[in-house]
Amino acid sequence: MFRVRLTLTWAPIVFALFACKQGGNASPAPSASQWVPAPSVAPVVSVAPAPAPAPGPAPAPAPSVACKGVTKQKLTALTAQAGEFGGLAVRSGNVYLLAFDQPAARATLKRVGRDGEGATVIGHSKSPGRISGLVVDDGAAYFVHGKALVKLPLSGGEATTLRQDVIRPIALAEDALWYVECNSGEKKDQLMSLPTGGGEPAVRASWPRTTPGKGCQYGDVVVTAEDVFVDDWTSRRVLKIARKDGAVRELASKMPFPIRIAVEPSDVVFQASGGLYRVPKAGGDAKKISDLGSTPFHFFAWDDSQFFVFNGEAYGMRHILSQLPKSGGRGKEIEWFQVKDVVMGSGVSDIAVDDSCIYLAKTGDAYVEVLAKPKPAAP
Repeated sequence: MFRVRLTLTWAPIVFALFACKQGGNASPAPSASQWVPAPSVAPVVSVAPAPAPAPGPAPAPAPSVACKGVTKQKLTALTAQAGEFGGLAVRSGNVYLLAFDQPAARATLKRVGRDGEGATVIGHSKSPGRISGLVVDDGAAYFVHGKALVKLPLSGGEATTLRQDVIRPIALAEDALWYVECNSGEKKDQLMSLPTGGGEPAVRASWPRTTPGKGCQYGDVVVTAEDVFVDDWTSRRVLKIARKDGAVRELASKMPFPIRIAVEPSDVVFQASGGLYRVPKAGGDAKKISDLGSTPFHFFAWDDSQFFVFNGEAYGMRHILSQLPKSGGRGKEIEWFQVKDVVMGSGVSDIAVDDSCIYLAKTGDAYVEVLAKPKPAAP
């Protein structure tokens, strides 16, 4: 995650730790969990209705192929691409890998079926600057290259720029891309939505920056039918923004390095430096559900019944993938990766999950590979 999800002050540390070589091993054993709080109130502010979304392409039917990890019944490679890790996404039975060749200033998007077949280079984005924030719909992939929000059609070709001066993270919802824009002159931040077909963005809400002079850095943006949830890395808080009127509510505060957000029917689970926390959407105390997932060296994915957490402990010799019930508690180790160089780590850079497999992007010497592992039943 973090390679993809970090444009943060200490991104160089994270990029270094997740950057290179390593090997992988497998065998099972368990892990742990505990607690911590945080309340809430809210400032805010200005709102403008979003433009009517343009009709998108018809959804592609999901392939009926089996995941290669399930077929092999073990962790197995799907494909690889030269370069550094830039992004990982899963959609409609396909896995998308974004890799960046820094000397050539070129990003490459590759697609492979979850059965390991049909690996195809879709296209490129050429520009200096790192890439991050990959999201995919049925017609295109979107990501931030340097400070440009770009669109790369899945039919192939070169990327086009939709908007300049955009920072990651970005989210996709209803044919629009959502992101936070930082206005340094006015010392406020704004939630924006931009049609995937291009055009001008709409301001959906705004709020005063609580840490003037410290810049603008956000960990995640998640859009639901009613609300948008945002992790503010700089001010160490999690925000809930009502789509109806743009009202902003602080759900959690004093949470160092908030990153990934998982939205549940009544609650929000988010990742911070202490692990995973759950807070009611209606407000209340944020309670720790697991020590697993502490950032910035850990990241997580989820399905309807469980979390999958990768723990890449700094300077540890063994990095671990665990499964964790939605209720929290003690995690169960389901895979481990040998660390051959404590500075570089195991090379695992992000994870994703679908209905049958867990997918891992793992950096090697000047290449990134995608691995698939059969998803275990919920504990």
